[in-house]
Amino acid sequence: MLTLKTLHDIQCTEPVCPLNAVWVGSVSKSVVLPQLGHFFLVFPLDETRLFCGTQRLEPSQYLFITPKSITDVNRVMAFAERDVHVMVVMISPAFIEEMSSFLGIPAVFQDLLDTLPLLKGDVLSETLEQLAKSIDDVATREELFMDVIGSMLQILRLRHRAVAQLAGRKAQTIDDLLICMLRARQFLDARYLEDIKTQHVAAHVGLSEYHFARLFKTAFGITVHQYVIQLRLRAARNLLEASDKSITEIALTMSYQSLSAFINAFRRYVGVSPSVYRSKLSRLSK
Repeated sequence: MLTLKTLHDIQCTEPVCPLNAVWVGSVSKSVVLPQLGHFFLVFPLDETRLFCGTQRLEPSQYLFITPKSITDVNRVMAFAERDVHVMVVMISPAFIEEMSSFLGIPAVFQDLLDTLPLLKGDVLSETLEQLAKSIDDVATREELFMDVIGSMLQILRLRHRAVAQLAGRKAQTIDDLLICMLRARQFLDARYLEDIKTQHVAAHVGLSEYHFARLFKTAFGITVHQYVIQLRLRAARNLLEASDKSITEIALTMSYQSLSAFINAFRRYVGVSPSVYRSKLSRLSK
């Protein structure tokens, strides 16, 4: 992956440039994104709003732009208020197609949350934050870039599974529903520690609660509540593995009001209690 001094440093005569690149910098006026067939991630790095075409990004948001939109008005990033610190990651579709083919996932970009502002707080945005901080460390930068690709492949995998589950509806209906369902997943990925209810997510994607709940279960095979619990317990397991926080602290961090409720939920999810899980990890590390 190249580190660019400007967004126009890539020289390529091919219609789709095979190179991946990342640019981090401050901008005080409009910048035209290179039209080289890339997939873009636009990630604000400070507290100032920015505009990508007519789409406004808050400091708490980031943006996907797929190759199909790069010739539209979204190709121009216009910044307001003052100089804006931002990272732009440029990914060659051919690279993702190669990785997708290896994993048996159709590399279809059309419904990959194109030009929809996404909330920071999910795994991908956290990886992008780390990438921006490690931009001068080549080894770390390359590793984090592959983690970014992994997150994108996960979205592609989800999309493929959801298409299969929603089969039978009209193609245009499926396309519209896919965007809603993927946005809902990303919203939950970013806000799972909050007191989120199904109606909150339904309102976020513009559907009625009843209709949304049925579609989400159909698309992903799990309810919103079950998915939130899954996210919290997965995060709790990571904290048990990577931190020295007490089990009570982890339960509170994961928004559990009762320690016993957390222990019982964790046991159902992992198969053992948090204390037993941590003890096993301790023995394995010796």
